[in-house]
Parts: sequence; C-alpha cells; structure tokens
Amino acid sequence: RRNLEPWRDRCEVVHAAVWPEDGEVWYHRWPGATSGYYVARPERQAEPEGPVVPALSLDSLVGVEPVDYVKMDVEGAEQHLLRENTAWAKLVGCIKVEVHEPYTVVECVEDLTRLGLRAERDRRHPAAVIGRRAR
Repeated sequence: RRNLEPWRDRCEVVHAAVWPEDGEVWYHRWPGATSGYYVARPERQAEPEGPVVPALSLDSLVGVEPVDYVKMDVEGAEQHLLRENTAWAKLVGCIKVEVHEPYTVVECVEDLTRLGLRAERDRRHPAAVIGRRAR
C-alpha cells in the first residue's frame, strides 16, 4: 500500500494470487527453502501445506481496458499464465516476464510470440523476456 500511495487515485491493492482461472490456490513452501512460496491448484483429498487464498485470472484483473506494461514475476506460474486463458494478452502493450525453471526463456519467447508480441531475451536480466506489441 505504501508503494502505491503516490498513485492511489488510479491504483487498487487486490489481495489474491494470480492464476489462469478464478478460484482458490494453495501456497506451498519451496522444498528446502526457509522462505518463499509458490502456488498450485488444490489437489483432491490432499491437505494444503500453506494458506489457501483467492485466485484471480489476468482476464479478470485486466478487464477490457488496454494495459501499457505488465511486470510478471510469479515464481513459476508464468508458464500457466502465458498458455491458459490468455485473452488478457491482446490488451497488453509491453510485458516483462521473469522466467523460473522448469519453464525456459526460449519457451517464454515462443509463448509471447504466439500471443502476438515481439519477444526477446532481456539483455539486462538473463532469466527475463520482454514482449512488445506493435501499435
């Protein structure tokens, strides 16, 4: 909230995980890590390892208005977000995606290209891809 304070008249804090569809996701701790989580779909008849939280799709978050820039650093969910329910992508002018294993930079470039963006590896960050839409 403090980071967004200067733009409070045009920003809104949303308490939810980003996921390909609306619903709920579970937070799981990275194996062997002392901090840091990733999200996953709830599994039938399994107990959550961490908090269960609301999830919103980028289709729901973006809505129908054009978006100038998206910074996507979602600790492993980027492959799902760039391949499932991607109607939101046509409204994005520029996107920077931080890529996490097992997803690769090459796959991310291919996915952004399929979504209609000119994509290339970020020269400043070896695990990131930038996609730009010709306007």
